[in-house]
Amino acid sequence: MNEANKGIKVSPTAISIIVLLVIQIIVFAFGYGTTTQQVKFNRELIQSYQNNQNSIMVKLDDLNTRITRIETMLQNRGGEMCWLTDLFKKDLTELKPAGVIDVHTASSILLDKLEEMGDDKAEIYLPDIDVKIYNKNEVASAHELEEVASIKYVVDEFDCDDYAAELYGKFAGLLWTMKHALNFFYSEDNEIWFIEPQTGKLSQTLEDWQGLDVRFFLAR
Repeated sequence: MNEANKGIKVSPTAISIIVLLVIQIIVFAFGYGTTTQQVKFNRELIQSYQNNQNSIMVKLDDLNTRITRIETMLQNRGGEMCWLTDLFKKDLTELKPAGVIDVHTASSILLDKLEEMGDDKAEIYLPDIDVKIYNKNEVASAHELEEVASIKYVVDEFDCDDYAAELYGKFAGLLWTMKHALNFFYSEDNEIWFIEPQTGKLSQTLEDWQGLDVRFFLAR
Protein backbone atom coordinates (compact mmCIF):
# COMPACT_ATOMS: atom_id res chain seq x y z
CA MET A 1 0.00 0.00 0.00
CA ASN A 2 1.21 3.47 -0.83
CA GLU A 3 2.47 5.29 2.29
CA ALA A 4 0.75 8.50 1.12
CA ASN A 5 -2.66 6.92 1.48
CA LYS A 6 -2.09 5.81 5.07
CA GLY A 7 -3.77 7.84 7.98
CA ILE A 8 -7.11 8.49 9.69
CA LYS A 9 -10.05 8.89 7.41
CA VAL A 10 -13.07 10.91 8.75
CA SER A 11 -16.40 10.45 7.12
CA PRO A 12 -18.59 13.46 6.18
CA THR A 13 -21.15 12.35 8.76
CA ALA A 14 -18.60 12.56 11.57
CA ILE A 15 -17.51 15.99 10.44
CA SER A 16 -21.11 17.18 10.55
CA ILE A 17 -21.55 15.84 14.08
CA ILE A 18 -18.37 17.56 15.25
CA VAL A 19 -19.49 20.89 13.73
CA LEU A 20 -22.88 20.63 15.43
CA LEU A 21 -21.22 19.90 18.77
CA VAL A 22 -18.97 22.93 18.41
CA ILE A 23 -21.95 25.14 17.57
CA GLN A 24 -23.86 23.84 20.62
CA ILE A 25 -20.88 24.52 22.88
CA ILE A 26 -20.62 28.10 21.54
CA VAL A 27 -24.36 28.71 21.95
CA PHE A 28 -24.30 27.30 25.47
CA ALA A 29 -21.33 29.46 26.43
CA PHE A 30 -23.02 32.59 25.03
CA GLY A 31 -26.32 31.75 26.68
CA TYR A 32 -24.64 31.12 30.02
CA GLY A 33 -22.94 34.52 29.85
CA THR A 34 -26.22 36.25 28.96
CA THR A 35 -28.04 34.47 31.78
CA THR A 36 -25.30 35.46 34.24
CA GLN A 37 -25.60 39.12 33.19
CA GLN A 38 -29.39 38.98 33.56
CA VAL A 39 -29.09 37.51 37.05
CA LYS A 40 -26.63 40.24 38.01
CA PHE A 41 -28.94 42.95 36.61
CA ASN A 42 -31.92 41.52 38.52
CA ARG A 43 -29.93 41.48 41.74
CA GLU A 44 -28.90 45.12 41.23
CA LEU A 45 -32.53 46.05 40.49
CA ILE A 46 -33.73 44.35 43.67
CA GLN A 47 -31.01 46.08 45.71
CA SER A 48 -31.97 49.48 44.24
CA TYR A 49 -35.64 48.86 45.09
CA GLN A 50 -34.73 47.89 48.66
CA ASN A 51 -32.57 51.03 49.03
CA ASN A 52 -35.44 53.21 47.78
CA GLN A 53 -37.84 51.52 50.20
CA ASN A 54 -35.44 52.17 53.07
CA SER A 55 -35.13 55.83 52.01
CA ILE A 56 -38.92 56.20 51.91
CA MET A 57 -39.26 54.66 55.37
CA VAL A 58 -36.66 57.08 56.75
CA LYS A 59 -38.57 60.03 55.28
CA LEU A 60 -41.87 58.74 56.69
CA ASP A 61 -40.31 58.36 60.13
CA ASP A 62 -39.00 61.93 59.89
CA LEU A 63 -42.44 63.18 58.84
CA ASN A 64 -44.10 61.38 61.75
CA THR A 65 -41.57 62.94 64.13
CA ARG A 66 -42.34 66.41 62.76
CA ILE A 67 -46.08 65.85 63.08
CA THR A 68 -45.63 64.73 66.68
CA ARG A 69 -43.61 67.86 67.44
CA ILE A 70 -46.30 70.09 65.91
CA GLU A 71 -49.02 68.32 67.93
CA THR A 72 -46.97 68.78 71.11
CA MET A 73 -46.42 72.46 70.31
CA LEU A 74 -50.15 72.99 69.76
CA GLN A 75 -50.98 71.27 73.05
CA ASN A 76 -48.38 73.32 74.94
CA ARG A 77 -49.53 76.65 73.49
CA GLY A 78 -53.19 75.91 74.04
CA GLY A 79 -55.43 78.89 73.35
CA GLU A 80 -52.72 80.82 71.52
CA MET A 81 -52.85 78.31 68.68
CA CYS A 82 -56.49 77.27 68.96
CA TRP A 83 -57.38 79.13 65.75
CA LEU A 84 -55.04 76.79 63.87
CA THR A 85 -56.51 73.59 65.27
CA ASP A 86 -60.02 74.93 64.63
CA LEU A 87 -59.00 75.73 61.07
CA PHE A 88 -58.01 72.10 60.46
CA LYS A 89 -61.41 70.98 61.73
CA LYS A 90 -63.32 73.39 59.52
CA ASP A 91 -64.63 72.69 56.07
CA LEU A 92 -62.11 74.46 53.84
CA THR A 93 -64.49 74.65 50.90
CA GLU A 94 -64.28 78.03 49.20
CA LEU A 95 -67.09 80.39 50.20
CA LYS A 96 -69.63 80.65 47.39
CA PRO A 97 -72.18 83.43 46.79
CA ALA A 98 -75.81 82.64 47.51
CA GLY A 99 -76.89 84.58 44.44
CA VAL A 100 -76.73 88.01 42.83
CA ILE A 101 -78.68 91.25 42.81
CA ASP A 102 -78.74 93.78 40.01
CA VAL A 103 -76.62 96.91 40.20
CA HIS A 104 -79.62 99.20 40.80
CA THR A 105 -80.78 97.21 43.82
CA ALA A 106 -77.22 97.10 45.15
CA SER A 107 -76.86 100.88 44.79
CA SER A 108 -80.20 101.49 46.52
CA ILE A 109 -79.20 99.30 49.49
CA LEU A 110 -75.93 101.18 49.94
CA LEU A 111 -77.62 104.57 49.68
CA ASP A 112 -80.11 103.52 52.35
CA LYS A 113 -77.20 102.41 54.55
CA LEU A 114 -75.40 105.73 54.11
CA GLU A 115 -78.59 107.60 54.97
CA GLU A 116 -78.92 105.48 58.11
CA MET A 117 -75.31 106.40 58.99
CA GLY A 118 -75.92 110.09 58.28
CA ASP A 119 -73.28 110.09 55.57
CA ASP A 120 -74.07 111.54 52.15
CA LYS A 121 -70.54 112.11 50.83
CA ALA A 122 -69.28 108.57 50.27
CA GLU A 123 -68.48 107.35 46.77
CA ILE A 124 -70.05 104.10 45.57
CA TYR A 125 -68.35 101.88 43.01
CA LEU A 126 -70.27 98.93 41.59
CA PRO A 127 -68.01 97.45 38.89
CA ASP A 128 -70.36 94.68 37.70
CA ILE A 129 -73.94 94.57 36.44
CA ASP A 130 -74.69 91.88 39.02
CA VAL A 131 -73.46 92.09 42.61
CA LYS A 132 -72.88 88.95 44.68
CA ILE A 133 -74.85 88.29 47.86
CA TYR A 134 -73.90 85.83 50.63
CA ASN A 135 -75.47 83.84 53.41
CA LYS A 136 -74.52 85.65 56.62
CA ASN A 137 -74.01 82.47 58.65
CA GLU A 138 -71.79 80.96 55.98
CA VAL A 139 -69.68 84.13 55.95
CA ALA A 140 -69.39 84.12 59.74
CA SER A 141 -67.94 80.59 59.69
CA ALA A 142 -65.90 80.95 56.49
CA HIS A 143 -62.27 79.88 56.77
CA GLU A 144 -61.29 82.89 54.64
CA LEU A 145 -61.93 85.19 57.63
CA GLU A 146 -59.60 83.25 59.94
CA GLU A 147 -57.01 82.90 57.19
CA VAL A 148 -56.76 86.67 56.74
CA ALA A 149 -57.07 87.48 60.45
CA SER A 150 -54.17 85.11 61.24
CA ILE A 151 -51.70 87.20 59.22
CA LYS A 152 -49.23 89.06 61.43
CA TYR A 153 -49.77 92.81 61.73
CA VAL A 154 -46.71 94.87 60.80
CA VAL A 155 -46.90 98.67 61.12
CA ASP A 156 -46.65 100.40 57.73
CA GLU A 157 -45.93 97.07 56.04
CA PHE A 158 -49.04 94.97 56.62
CA ASP A 159 -51.76 97.00 58.29
CA CYS A 160 -55.48 97.70 57.87
CA ASP A 161 -55.51 98.38 54.13
CA ASP A 162 -53.52 95.20 53.47
CA TYR A 163 -55.92 93.07 55.53
CA ALA A 164 -58.87 94.60 53.70
CA ALA A 165 -57.21 94.05 50.32
CA GLU A 166 -56.59 90.39 51.18
CA LEU A 167 -60.24 89.79 52.02
CA TYR A 168 -61.37 91.78 48.99
CA GLY A 169 -59.33 89.37 46.88
CA LYS A 170 -61.26 86.44 48.35
CA PHE A 171 -64.90 87.54 48.30
CA ALA A 172 -65.78 90.72 50.23
CA GLY A 173 -66.34 94.29 49.11
CA LEU A 174 -63.88 97.00 50.14
CA LEU A 175 -64.71 99.95 52.39
CA TRP A 176 -62.51 102.89 53.37
CA THR A 177 -63.33 105.47 56.00
CA MET A 178 -61.26 108.52 56.94
CA LYS A 179 -59.52 106.38 59.60
CA HIS A 180 -59.58 102.76 58.54
CA ALA A 181 -59.94 100.15 55.80
CA LEU A 182 -62.29 97.20 56.18
CA ASN A 183 -64.76 95.10 54.22
CA PHE A 184 -68.46 94.55 53.67
CA PHE A 185 -70.88 92.23 51.91
CA TYR A 186 -74.53 92.05 50.90
CA SER A 187 -76.57 89.41 52.73
CA GLU A 188 -79.47 87.40 51.30
CA ASP A 189 -81.97 89.66 53.05
CA ASN A 190 -80.53 92.76 51.31
CA GLU A 191 -78.63 94.01 54.32
CA ILE A 192 -75.10 95.45 54.50
CA TRP A 193 -72.73 93.69 56.88
CA PHE A 194 -69.33 95.13 57.78
CA ILE A 195 -66.33 92.83 58.32
CA GLU A 196 -63.33 93.77 60.43
CA PRO A 197 -60.67 91.78 58.51
CA GLN A 198 -58.14 91.81 61.36
CA THR A 199 -60.51 89.86 63.62
CA GLY A 200 -63.18 88.41 61.31
CA LYS A 201 -65.92 90.15 63.32
CA LEU A 202 -69.23 90.94 61.55
CA SER A 203 -71.39 93.92 62.47
CA GLN A 204 -74.02 96.20 60.96
CA THR A 205 -72.53 99.37 62.42
CA LEU A 206 -69.08 100.90 62.47
CA GLU A 207 -67.25 101.58 65.70
CA ASP A 208 -65.72 104.97 66.47
CA TRP A 209 -62.14 103.75 66.09
CA GLN A 210 -62.99 102.46 62.60
CA GLY A 211 -64.25 105.87 61.50
CA LEU A 212 -67.81 106.92 60.78
CA ASP A 213 -67.15 109.03 57.68
CA VAL A 214 -66.98 106.70 54.69
CA ARG A 215 -64.76 107.62 51.77
CA PHE A 216 -65.93 104.91 49.38
CA PHE A 217 -67.56 101.51 48.92
CA LEU A 218 -66.17 99.14 46.28
CA ALA A 219 -68.42 96.13 45.75
CA ARG A 220 -67.52 92.69 44.37
